[in-house]
Amino acid sequence: MSLFLLADLNLLERFEPYLHRRWAGNDVETWVTVLALLIFGYIGGRVVAFVMARIVPRLTAHTETQIDDQIVLRTGKPIAMLVFFGAAWYAVQHVLHLHRHLQRILVDGVLVAIGVVAAIILLRTIDVLFEEGVEKWAERKQPPVSVHFVYFTRTVLKVLAGTFVAVAMLQRIGFDVLSVLTGLGIGGLAIALAAQETLGNILGSLQIMTDRPFAVGDVIKWDGKTGRVSEIGMRSTKIVLASGVKVIVPNKKIAESAIENHSHVNGLVRDFTLHLSYRTTAAQMREAVDIAKAVLAEQPEIHAEFSAAFAGFDDNALNLRVIYKVQDITKSAAVGETVNYALHERLAGAGLDLAWPTRSVQLLNQPKL
Repeated sequence: MSLFLLADLNLLERFEPYLHRRWAGNDVETWVTVLALLIFGYIGGRVVAFVMARIVPRLTAHTETQIDDQIVLRTGKPIAMLVFFGAAWYAVQHVLHLHRHLQRILVDGVLVAIGVVAAIILLRTIDVLFEEGVEKWAERKQPPVSVHFVYFTRTVLKVLAGTFVAVAMLQRIGFDVLSVLTGLGIGGLAIALAAQETLGNILGSLQIMTDRPFAVGDVIKWDGKTGRVSEIGMRSTKIVLASGVKVIVPNKKIAESAIENHSHVNGLVRDFTLHLSYRTTAAQMREAVDIAKAVLAEQPEIHAEFSAAFAGFDDNALNLRVIYKVQDITKSAAVGETVNYALHERLAGAGLDLAWPTRSVQLLNQPKL
């Protein structure tokens, strides 16, 4: 035993001069320590990855939700990388003794790497929370929450999370974040002024997503046009008109318009007024109402709940208001044309004249000539 001990001591004595040789300001022993830390960090990261992939899922499998399972699955490798970069930071910061500027660069580089990995973990966690939690909740909620609003909220949170990590890293490595934010604020103001139309459309899309005046597939009427909504985007809404033409309407414009959603009444409602001459008697007015009701009742595409009534007195006409609903929206134009022809023909056949815009003026107490 003593022979082996003496041999080990002799070996150490022979290598001791090499351990104290210096390279780049550090002896060999320090470099060996750094290498050992890096190896330890790599092995530790592999152990963490193994635990996250094989052991932790067995524990999370007993829970009712899939959120924890997915978080473990997606963040296992980044967390393992975080262990390695943590060991590298300790080695560079507390073990190595380099030139001040070089050491600062290495430390900042490792911190940036840690920040990037932390941002990846945070963003993946947000994705899991929305995919397994918020989106499924939005689908179950009655009425359902707009998927576009959920997507927009998810994107905003990811941008805010990434910005927070970036600002924290910049602050840590010595950047003057306040000056940077001030510059970004001035630049952002200039960009906002230049892109105010785009920002207005984005705000319009938020209004549509939160108020939900319509959804994809609904038939709406806006600005005198009628069509079916095919897509709701962040900047515009795509609508297919009855003619088959697809129009792209900026969200700002459509959000500012009065919108009629005909899908909520299961059909397209037509509401118009016929103006009859003041020469029309009360009996003729009743006949006109009966004619309108008969024309509507003859059309099988019109819902049974329609209305035709003497609506009132206008400046130059008697008003006959007609309201009906076409159940099949694709046939609304053809049905409307048929109704209009029938009304025109039967009212004329009954001797009922539609009024011209006329006005009678009567002068009282005229001086005699």
